[in-house]
Amino acid sequence: MSTDDSLQVRRTEQEALLQQALVVLQADQRVVAAWLFGSRGRGTSDALSDLDVWVIVRDEFIEVASAERESFVAQCGSPVLVLEAPQNAPAGGAYLMALYPGQAGVQQVDWYWQRQGDASRPRHAVLL
Repeated sequence: MSTDDSLQVRRTEQEALLQQALVVLQADQRVVAAWLFGSRGRGTSDALSDLDVWVIVRDEFIEVASAERESFVAQCGSPVLVLEAPQNAPAGGAYLMALYPGQAGVQQVDWYWQRQGDASRPRHAVLL
């Protein structure tokens, strides 16, 4: 497979992963909003970029959503690795990095969960 072919495969796989994430987010009654930020939010992403997904959860469900984040990300695909990094979590929220398998390499998604009462959409974000 040529480099161009591999990059196209990565783009296609990332879009499919994002579409599945949208389905999961829309089906979860605890979620009130979500957006992409980072390079996708700024419009500077390329085929090698990761996805940064910020999930806004109803205040009363943040503890449950945080505790169930591994099962949440597994609904988007079968991660080959999940990594907790509490220092990346927003105050009172949660973070989880998930690597999903792909034909042209893993797709990284950085997931952030935050209470609705603490949320503020950044200027460079794409609402999902």
